[in-house]
Amino acid sequence: MNWEEVLVEAFKNETRLRIIKVLASGRKNISRIVRETGKSYVSVERNLEGLRNAGIVRESRLGRIRLYELSDDEYVRRILGCILGVVGGVRQDS
Repeated sequence: MNWEEVLVEAFKNETRLRIIKVLASGRKNISRIVRETGKSYVSVERNLEGLRNAGIVRESRLGRIRLYELSDDEYVRRILGCILGVVGGVRQDS
């Protein structure tokens, strides 16, 4: 994925940007993402799928619980760091 595609997917809508901001502080389950973004479960689930397909978010499992976190791909994290720096107020790891 090139940088333009990462940016397009990240900024596709406000929900995706909110999810990225929430996940900037670490791995979370979908219920916590819903609570922290204030968006509906269906909206968060649909947008997580898009972010996952774009390589921006990755999913792991802890038993039956699905956990989501930002990609550990250095290229994607650098782009997201720029995005998060622009929107401000978000802790960035790495």
